[in-house]
Amino acid sequence: DLKLQFLYFIGGRRDMSVQGTMLQAFQEENFDPREWINEELQALDPSTLGSAVHGLSLKLQVLGNEVNAGFEDQIIQTLAKLPMGLIDLERIEKESVQLAGSLSNILAPEVIEKQQVADEATHRISQLHETKTNLDMCQSTLSKTVYLRDNVHLMKKAFEKGDTSHIASEIAKMQQALEAIRGFEHYDEMSKTIIGYEARLQEMVEVECVEALLSRDTLKAQQHLATLRKINRLNEIVVQYTKKAVQPIVSQWKDFATANQVGSDNWEETFLAFLPNFNTKVEQDIGKSKKYYTEVFQEDCSKIVVEWYMMMQRELAHQQSKYYGSLTLPGLVKAYQGAMQLTTFLKENHIKNGSPDQLEMLQGAALGPFTHLQSTYPDLEVSYLLGRIASFRFVTELASSSTITINPTLVADITDTTTQLIHECQTSIERCLLFSPSNVLVLVRSLNSVLTSFSGKILDVVKKLRVALQLVPGKEVKEKYAAEDPVKLKLTLQLYSTASGMDDKVKLFEVWLRELAGKHSAMKDMEEELFSSEGDLGALSKEVETIVFDLLFEAVESRFRPLPGLDVWAQQTSSPSSIHFQGSMPMDAIRQTGEYLLSLPEALGQVCDMEDDHWIMHVLNKAAEHFTDQVLSIPHISEEGMRQLATDVEYLVNVMGAFDVDMPNLRVLLTLTTTPESEYSSILDDLKAIYPEGAEKLHSEIIAKKRCAP
Repeated sequence: DLKLQFLYFIGGRRDMSVQGTMLQAFQEENFDPREWINEELQALDPSTLGSAVHGLSLKLQVLGNEVNAGFEDQIIQTLAKLPMGLIDLERIEKESVQLAGSLSNILAPEVIEKQQVADEATHRISQLHETKTNLDMCQSTLSKTVYLRDNVHLMKKAFEKGDTSHIASEIAKMQQALEAIRGFEHYDEMSKTIIGYEARLQEMVEVECVEALLSRDTLKAQQHLATLRKINRLNEIVVQYTKKAVQPIVSQWKDFATANQVGSDNWEETFLAFLPNFNTKVEQDIGKSKKYYTEVFQEDCSKIVVEWYMMMQRELAHQQSKYYGSLTLPGLVKAYQGAMQLTTFLKENHIKNGSPDQLEMLQGAALGPFTHLQSTYPDLEVSYLLGRIASFRFVTELASSSTITINPTLVADITDTTTQLIHECQTSIERCLLFSPSNVLVLVRSLNSVLTSFSGKILDVVKKLRVALQLVPGKEVKEKYAAEDPVKLKLTLQLYSTASGMDDKVKLFEVWLRELAGKHSAMKDMEEELFSSEGDLGALSKEVETIVFDLLFEAVESRFRPLPGLDVWAQQTSSPSSIHFQGSMPMDAIRQTGEYLLSLPEALGQVCDMEDDHWIMHVLNKAAEHFTDQVLSIPHISEEGMRQLATDVEYLVNVMGAFDVDMPNLRVLLTLTTTPESEYSSILDDLKAIYPEGAEKLHSEIIAKKRCAP
C-alpha cells in the first residue's frame, strides 16, 4: 500500500499510528499551517518551547523527505506503466476500428479497466502533491518562527555595530517573517519588538537624513532614504523634512502678519496685494523642491509635493483663519479665487500623476481655511448687504435726525443706491456661485429680506417727508402750496419714479436670476416666486404715490374745506358790498382752484413726462368728488345762494371741459341748481341716467337744503 510506504520514517513502525494521523491532517482540503502549528505547540511545556520548535521542524523535514520519495516512486511507477498502457490502448483502438461491429462488446471491459488504473494513479499523485505542498508550507512557516526567535538575540549586536543598512535589511526580513505567523500566540509580542527596532533605527538616521536633504547632500540623503525605505519608514522622514523645508515660506507670511495686523489702516488692501505675490512664491518653491525631490527620491514625487503644501497650510492655519475671517466678502472671495488658482496650477504642473486621494488632499489643504465660512456664507452675504444699506448716506442721515427735508441730494442718493443695491445683490449671487455654490438658493431666498429692509428705509424717509411737506389734513389755506413749488414737485415726482422703478428693477433682477439658473445646476430648483410684492416692497411705491396725489390735491382740498360754513349760501338779497355773491362770478376759492387745475399740465410738464396724465385725472376726479361732498355739507341754501352755487358749478364744469373730462356729479349738480324746484320730479330719471350712483341723493339733498333756508 502506497500510504503505508509514506508512513515509515525515523522512529520505526512503533510510531506508525502517530505519523498516519499527522499525514491525514496535511491531506485536508482547507489545511491551515498556522492553525496546525499552534495546536502542536500548545500541547508542549512553555519552558521547552525553543527545543520543541526545533524538534517539530526536524520532524517535518523528515516527513517531507519521505513524502517526496514516495511521490517520486509513484510517478516513476506510473510512468513505467504508461508506455504499456498506451501501446495496449493503441492496439485496442486499431483492432476496434477493424472489428468495431463484432468485438466492441468484448473489448469494452478491458478499456474501462485500463482507464480506471490511469485514474487511480492520477488521483494518488494529486493527493501526494497536495500533502507535499502543505508540508512545505508548515516547514516554511515554522522556519520563519525559528528565525524570528533566534534573530531577536542577534539584533542587539547589530545595533551595537551601528551598520544602519544591515540593521534595516534584518528588520525587513523580520517584517516578512512576521507576516507568516500572523495569528500565532506570540505574534503581538514579536510585532511590538520589531516596531521598537524600526523606531530605534529611524531615530538613528532621521536627523542626519533631514539635514542631508535640507543641505542638498544628495548622496548622503539617498543612503539614509534607502535604509528607511527598507523598513517602510519613508513617510515619517518626509513629514520631518517638509516641516523644516516650509519654514522659509511660512516666515514670509508671519513677517507680513507682524507688520500688518488685522484692523490696521488699509490692512485688507495690503493683504489682498500680498496674497498673489505669496502664491507665486509658493509655486516657485514647490517647483524647485520637486526637481530636487525627483533627483533624490528617484520616483514620482506627487505625494511629497502634496505633503509639502499640506505642511505649509498646517503651519499657517491660525494666521489664515484670522486674516480670511476678517475680510469683507469681496476680499474673501478674491482670496478664495487665489487659492483655487494656486491649486489648479499645482495639479496641472506638479502632480499630474497624482492619485485621486492625493488630489483630494491638496484641494482640502488649499480650501480648508474657507470651509467653515462656506457653510454660513448666505448669512455672511446678508449681513454684508445690510451693512452696505446702513452705510448709504440717506440712511445714516435718517438715523441721526428726526426730521428730513426734500432736496436734490436726498432724492439722488435714494435713486443711486436703489440701482447700486440691485447690482450688489447680483454680485452677491455671483460670489456665492464661486465660493459656496451649494448654498446659492438659500442666499436667493435670503435676499428678499435685504430688499425689504432697503424698501423699509426709503419708506421711513417718505413718512418723514410727508411731515416735512406739511401734507397734514386740516391745515389753513396757504399762500403757496408745495405743488406750486416746481423744485419740490419735481423732487417728489422723482422720488415716486425711484420707488415705482424699484419694483421694475426687482423684476429684472428676478429675470436675471432665472437666466443664471439655466447655466448653473446649483440653481435648478429655484422657487417660482422669489420676491414678494407684499410688505414693504409693495407698500413703498403705494406710499410715495399717495404722497404725490396728496401733494397735488392739497391746494384743492385746502380751498374747498371752508365752503360749507360760508355765509353766501344763506344770502337773501344782493348788496353793492357783495356784488360777487350775485351769481355772476365764481367765488375766489372756486376761481383759484380752477386756475390751479388749469396750470397743472404746464407745471407737471416741466418736471415729468406728460404722456402719463394719470396724476391730473386723479386730481380732477378728486376735486369734483370733494366739491360735491362739501356742497352736501352746506346746512341750507337760499335762492341767492343757489344762484351762486350754480355759477361756481358751471365754472368747474367748464374747467373740466378744458381737459375734455365729463364729471357726472357736477353735471347733475349744475342741473339741480339751474332748474326750478317745481320741475325736479320730472328730471329725476334723466339725472339718474347721468349719475346712477348719486343722482337721487343729490336730488333729495338739494331739495332739503332749499326748504330749510330761512
